[in-house]
Amino acid sequence: MKALLAQPGFLSPYGTMGVDITYLIAMLATAMFIFGWRKAKRGDGAAHRLMMISASLLMLGYFFVYYLFRNLGGMMAEGKLGFGGPDWVAENILAPLLTVHLALVVLVFVLVPYQLWLGRRASARSNHTLSLSEAPLVMKKSAWLRVLLPFLLLFLAVGLFRCESGHCWLFYAGVPVFFALVMGMERLLERILPAGGRRHRIVGTATVFAILLLFASTTGMYTMLHVLYPHSAETITAITISK
Repeated sequence: MKALLAQPGFLSPYGTMGVDITYLIAMLATAMFIFGWRKAKRGDGAAHRLMMISASLLMLGYFFVYYLFRNLGGMMAEGKLGFGGPDWVAENILAPLLTVHLALVVLVFVLVPYQLWLGRRASARSNHTLSLSEAPLVMKKSAWLRVLLPFLLLFLAVGLFRCESGHCWLFYAGVPVFFALVMGMERLLERILPAGGRRHRIVGTATVFAILLLFASTTGMYTMLHVLYPHSAETITAITISK
């Protein structure tokens, strides 16, 4: 399998089969999120839920394969991506793009499970029709540990076993920490947007917008690394992430 994924890709002369396949998976997941969001706009709650769960599972698989198994998240956090372009492009264009991309990865990976969880709590079924309830929705304290603890332990374990530097460890540890902050903001959202259905719709629109930005940054990263400035053994520029 590794040999197959290392073969030349089909989207650009410089990409590999693995890179091109994962990029197409990212494209498919983004399209599914948009399609599911439009289904919600049209009032088709059952199709919306099915599409969002399917897209989330696809995104989760993409994340684990691309960022965890290949340790790409750690490599990005440490600035070890191979880049064949000039130093000024690496520092002034690629490094800021990489910083934005990593921030969007964390944001989307937090918002998507939060939205699935919020949608499940805010949904109501009537006459075989799934819709959102506008009743006040308050999170119980016991739900915090049930949602947060497994998520926290998973990413801390990955960071401890796969990372050799502080930047890499912070990348994996930062996801559950940010998730904890979002869950803490739930208390504020409960006061500003007490109706569960309205809260789910507003945060859902922001989530879809973040997913679109993430795909745009993914496209930018792919273009920079595999189309415009592919690296070779002789030309690899270390990237310093903007702080």
